[in-house]
Amino acid sequence: MDPQEVKPTVVCVFCGSLPGNSPSHLEAARALAKEFHQQNVQLVYGGGTAGIMGELAKTLVSLSGPQAVHGIIPRALVEIEEGYKSPDNQAFVSKEGKAAERVVSQSVQESNYGMVTVVPDMHTRKRLMAQKVLEGGPGSGFVALAGGFGTMEELMEMTTWNQLGIHKAGIVLLNINGYWNGLLQWVKTSVQEGLVSAENAGIIAEATQAEDVLRMLKEYQISSGRLAMTSRLVLVIGDLFIPDRAPDLPAKFKKLLTPGKIGQILCLGNLTDRSTFELLRQVAPDLQLVKGDFDVDSPNLSLSKVVTHGSLRIGFTHGHTIIPPGDADALLIAARQMDVDVLLWGGTHRFEAFELEGRFFVNPGSATGAMTTAYGPEGEEPTPSFCLMDIQGDVLVLYVYQLKTDVNGVETVAVEKVSFRKNNFPSS
Repeated sequence: MDPQEVKPTVVCVFCGSLPGNSPSHLEAARALAKEFHQQNVQLVYGGGTAGIMGELAKTLVSLSGPQAVHGIIPRALVEIEEGYKSPDNQAFVSKEGKAAERVVSQSVQESNYGMVTVVPDMHTRKRLMAQKVLEGGPGSGFVALAGGFGTMEELMEMTTWNQLGIHKAGIVLLNINGYWNGLLQWVKTSVQEGLVSAENAGIIAEATQAEDVLRMLKEYQISSGRLAMTSRLVLVIGDLFIPDRAPDLPAKFKKLLTPGKIGQILCLGNLTDRSTFELLRQVAPDLQLVKGDFDVDSPNLSLSKVVTHGSLRIGFTHGHTIIPPGDADALLIAARQMDVDVLLWGGTHRFEAFELEGRFFVNPGSATGAMTTAYGPEGEEPTPSFCLMDIQGDVLVLYVYQLKTDVNGVETVAVEKVSFRKNNFPSS
């Protein structure tokens, strides 16, 4: 069975930390939690313990247990949340030192609000909530209950990401007692004024009853008016072996990997430490992993995956299952079996890129320059390298970044460019 088919549905709910004046808002939260319970849906939310947020979370925890709820909250807000102030929940309160995030498990069940991840700031919170949805199974998406400025801001950012083609998850407003009528009227006015297309007006769907929300997410159709960005940067990286064979990613590489510029990361295995995993997730929430020969702590990872960008089917695998390692004929057989235009593989710790029978083959090398017995001439050290793919339709432009060290020990990053066009068969 395809691993994608067994992923649970994950729904992120944006809503207020206050209860509002009408009891209908809390009633809607409880009704939505019951729908989640009945359909085995996992909730991601802002981690609040009061108001509509708290009611939604604790209701679902009471029905499905703490594992069904994942709250994501900035460290600064933990200290003002009443639900985290009891002596039993002091693990939530921030300590000295900086961490990208941490999951508090011991106090989860005691707090009655499910799993809680504490993050450094609001930006990390939104990115991680979106990531959880994008990693979910069919029917995953975003829902907005009544809320204030924060709810509106989160809702609009996810709507904009949908319009830009960054994600295709559904967005549903649960419009209780006409709470969101003003927003829906604004959308109609924007269409009339020519500022939003009629097609994109449908990016936000409206439900008036909790029982309709999950069905609408499952049936959600993406807008034909989305920009669907024609160019997307994809990072290809692998064979890191931190800390066993290398202390860390090179500092010059880290400076290049800034959040917001890369749309997806394809990691070809041997991502052996948690901190680098979290770093890559901050660079791009869409982190796709396959199993390397030393990923012993991740037995459930697939040996290979296929993603699609434009008209290109791109397969990726670590490469330790390809025998002989790096053999062109063996790679061609693998590409045919996966039915891909581009095959990415690792394992040799050496950058390679070539075309064969109309297909493109890329090995990004080792991002840390980790040693391997499979690498080249004796005594020759691997060159740290990774690749960026700029994909536009049927054209892939590959940028290869290699960390070169001169005789004086000075490091520089060299960049080369290789282009590939689908169906660009060599002339006979």
